[in-house]
Amino acid sequence: MDADGLLDVLGNEHARELLVATADRPCSVDELTELTDASQPTVYRQVEALQELGLLHERRGYADGTHYRTYEAELATIAVELTPEGFDAVVDAVEPEAVEDDSSDGLDHDSPTTRSP
Repeated sequence: MDADGLLDVLGNEHARELLVATADRPCSVDELTELTDASQPTVYRQVEALQELGLLHERRGYADGTHYRTYEAELATIAVELTPEGFDAVVDAVEPEAVEDDSSDGLDHDSPTTRSP
């Protein structure tokens, strides 16, 4: 794993707060915004950075006419080692709980989230 990228992301207080908040249950961006007192754009930026590193899992769903996304931490431990070549990082991942995908409505869920009126 890219140790420099990992350390950069984990150096951000909001990223660490998001991981802690999602360690025991999936949370939506709205929930994460409330829990961290960060702005919604900040939460989205940190969610993206954590996903790029494989530290946060996105789950998509559909309920009450609304598409939604929740996020869950995918790590148990992080080890950073100093070597003669630089830093090396190892992440022990945790498999997200198996949940039946309730988004089987035939829509393309790779497109941005849409909400029904």
